[in-house]
Amino acid sequence: MVPGGISGTPTGTAVALALDVPFVIDRGEPKAYGKKKRFEGKFNPTRRCLVLDDLVTAGGTINKTVAALHETGYPVPVAKVVVVREEGEREEMEANGVRLDALVTKAVLSAAMRQNRRSD
Repeated sequence: MVPGGISGTPTGTAVALALDVPFVIDRGEPKAYGKKKRFEGKFNPTRRCLVLDDLVTAGGTINKTVAALHETGYPVPVAKVVVVREEGEREEMEANGVRLDALVTKAVLSAAMRQNRRSD
């Protein structure tokens, strides 16, 4: 499992620990020192990755992570997010060969929040 950028690290960490699966952090670019690695952690021996993020607006961060994983030989068939804003990110991901699944959309979350305010 690889979070889509630093902001997805808390979500990715929690899910990886709960599922007891290997977890890798994407630094966004290789370090300039040490082993000079972009990805830190333990990859799944099957070489398949699941990219997980908390929020997706346009898909840019996840697409960069997916592209870097592909370059290093790790296919990413699907990315999972907690909240998707529905601003073209699904189409952007699909254009790169990755299905984007979301727990909830911004519209559904916003409607629930409005309904909750009315019931107070």
